[in-house]
Amino acid sequence: MKIRLSIADVFGLPPEQARFDTSEVATPVSGQVWQIPPEHGHGRVFISALLGNASLALMESTFHRDTEIYAEVVAQPNLSFTVCLEGSLVNDTAGSPPVRIGRQETLFARYPATTARTDSHVSSHFKGGERGCFLTIHLSPNWLESPEESFVLERLGNTLSHGVHNSGLASQWMLAVAHEVVQCTHQPHIQWHYLSAKVLELWSHQLELLRKLSLPRTVAPRMKAADLACIHKAAQILVSEMCNPPTLIELAWRVGINDNKLKSGFRTVYGTAAFSFLQKQRLQRARQLIGEEGVGVMQAAQMVGFRSPSHFSAIFKEAFGVSPSGLAPDTASPPPS
Repeated sequence: MKIRLSIADVFGLPPEQARFDTSEVATPVSGQVWQIPPEHGHGRVFISALLGNASLALMESTFHRDTEIYAEVVAQPNLSFTVCLEGSLVNDTAGSPPVRIGRQETLFARYPATTARTDSHVSSHFKGGERGCFLTIHLSPNWLESPEESFVLERLGNTLSHGVHNSGLASQWMLAVAHEVVQCTHQPHIQWHYLSAKVLELWSHQLELLRKLSLPRTVAPRMKAADLACIHKAAQILVSEMCNPPTLIELAWRVGINDNKLKSGFRTVYGTAAFSFLQKQRLQRARQLIGEEGVGVMQAAQMVGFRSPSHFSAIFKEAFGVSPSGLAPDTASPPPS
């Protein structure tokens, strides 16, 4: 049985304030933290206003049962994006089909002011017993006013121009910055300007991700939305099963697309072949295991699917400029995006 909660239930607000607008509850300096009601689960929601009329919402939660959190009125700014660090969620917004994101995926939402409605709704659905960590940045309309950003957004393919979309896997740069933001929110004294700077950095990486997902006009008509979803699903499978990945034909069968479309789709969306994409993801995950989690080199290599330690060391050094044995948490350099 699914539990249905309003934002007012989560934040302890009067029912009339149950709007999807983090500025309603954000404070400009230290941020605020709400605990998930214990009868429904455990975890916290951190919200803070940022420079430039932006705001940050971070949810770390585990619900006892499948849970829907809804808002009666959509009053959010025109632009937002979410990075899923753990777990999964399904976004259900009026005017858009439901959109699911899983671990390391991003969700992009854009609502032109001319289509804003006071009778629309937004809901997020969470799996019971699944630990989730979601970082959402809400940006005010003035973020669209700079010539460079406005140009980029207007040039995006029609499927990404507005509405809610799974915008693909976050780069390792984005994940590293997102984890820094999460750590900062756990500090006793929140560094407001630091948070704002990190949010700006995240947005710059999101723009780059959107550029990559924006297909040329001559290609876009040939890439159906269903095929694009299959490509994203295939990428997610490769990342989650990198230690023992499926063959290309099996992968195509699992996502419901033929292998030729899978091959060409990977090159179109991610700019590389499927298993070149996989190798890059393996190396990035190995770097995280060794440099951030203290896992031994041989164990990390095995965990991401490398069978030859010498081969692993050679391509790792070629990718990052340092051997895996020389990598340490305090000296690790950011991986290439």
